Amino acid sequence: MGGIGKTTLAKKVYNHEKIVEHFPDCRAWIYVSQDCRPREVYMQIINQVSAPTKEQAEMIEKYGENELGDFLHDHLKEKRYLIVLNDVWSCADWDFLAKVRTNDPDCLGNLFPNGSKGSRFLLTTRYKDVALHADARPIPHEMRLLSKQQSWDLFFRKVFLDADRERYPPDLKELGEEMVDKCKGLPLAIVVLGGLLLRNMSHTEWKKVHDNISAYLAKEGQMGVMTMLNLSYTDLPHYLKLCFLHLSLFPGDYVISSRKLLLLWTAEGFVPEQDDQRMKYVAEVYLNELINRNLILVVRTSVNARVMECRVHDLVRELAIDKAKEQNFIGTNIADPPPSSTSSSLFSSKSRRRNNLSMPNMFDNLKIMLQQICQGLLPHA
Repeated sequence: MGGIGKTTLAKKVYNHEKIVEHFPDCRAWIYVSQDCRPREVYMQIINQVSAPTKEQAEMIEKYGENELGDFLHDHLKEKRYLIVLNDVWSCADWDFLAKVRTNDPDCLGNLFPNGSKGSRFLLTTRYKDVALHADARPIPHEMRLLSKQQSWDLFFRKVFLDADRERYPPDLKELGEEMVDKCKGLPLAIVVLGGLLLRNMSHTEWKKVHDNISAYLAKEGQMGVMTMLNLSYTDLPHYLKLCFLHLSLFPGDYVISSRKLLLLWTAEGFVPEQDDQRMKYVAEVYLNELINRNLILVVRTSVNARVMECRVHDLVRELAIDKAKEQNFIGTNIADPPPSSTSSSLFSSKSRRRNNLSMPNMFDNLKIMLQQICQGLLPHA
């Protein structure tokens, strides 16, 4: 998930005094991003881990991608280095960067030497499968949403800086706690919120932000919360976009049965028609892909580690709602929770997809039954 603190944590590690002491001469921090260009990455690493003369720099500038890779490998081979690749988006990007071109057994990906010098490679990514693809030996460190207390502590530091924790205006505390709760533990959302209220002690301004927090969090330009989350959506393949948009139909903080969700995706036609077992398997693959991309949060798993229940972070749900409206995927009443006193389906007829994203739906009766099951209107096993 964008904004959960991967880069911040990696920066703390990279700049820690013991790390700097252990890797005094050969460290590099590289932002990879969605538009991965190996030659530019190699040039950035070379510029950070070496000090070429003017003549050497001119010669290096003329190198092609493969020559740069060879030069970098040779330069790192006798050094103890730390290289951080921040925000790697796909397994293919890693493969492009860590080119397998030599027979050197001590080379991670045969470009970055990994011999007896004690060198380390740190990679951040939104996707667990990318981390495991790069190196399946260590267990990837998975970021978690902040607790209520951690969220408040971060908010306090951003808003009041070095102020005494007990000296902030008491009339702002209740508003602050309610706003922080809206962020649901997502560090980027809390930081963006803190920036809006920095050193601002006006109750009127706090109330204004409090009443319009979603709009404020979405207005922060390139580093805004919704902009960051939008990158995750843009990167989804089409079949996962359909499943993601479907999540907008659930009310906020709704704990979703994975069994019912997979049946709904199948009934909606998101899963290619095959035999029942194969469709069930494919739907579960789709669910796990969205989980690995941190767009769905696991609530409960079975003894064999299969996902039983899941939910969607509030800010991710807002993104799903916005995208669903843009794509004309559903009606305009999607943000309203279903009335508990009626027998209407959680997914009303207004929520039918329009032509630009629609697939043939041959399961109308099954769909109605599944929807009613989700509302608890029909008995089920």
